[in-house]
Amino acid sequence: MAIERRTWNCCGTLLRIASIVGALASVGLLIWVLMQHWQTFMAWKGEAGFWPFFAGVAVLPLLGIPITPLLVLAGVTFELLPSLAGCALAFAVRALALPLHTFHE
Repeated sequence: MAIERRTWNCCGTLLRIASIVGALASVGLLIWVLMQHWQTFMAWKGEAGFWPFFAGVAVLPLLGIPITPLLVLAGVTFELLPSLAGCALAFAVRALALPLHTFHE
């Protein structure tokens, strides 16, 4: 009796399709919300402080918040060199604080 090999994995394919649809829906929702509140975003962008923002970039990932949206927001909010310098400084602070964070868990 030969073992039949499945050539099509329906669960894996459905999971991939659902992931792609979810990602596209998330991006679409983000764009829609940004378009609805564009003036508010531009006012926040003009008033955003460098030090509080990058202090948040350094500390918030230690609390479990993903850092990727914060890095994208840094690139949109500040110019290239301040964004790179702030991200590098935040990464250095986080790298120094990470051993303390894992020690207490």
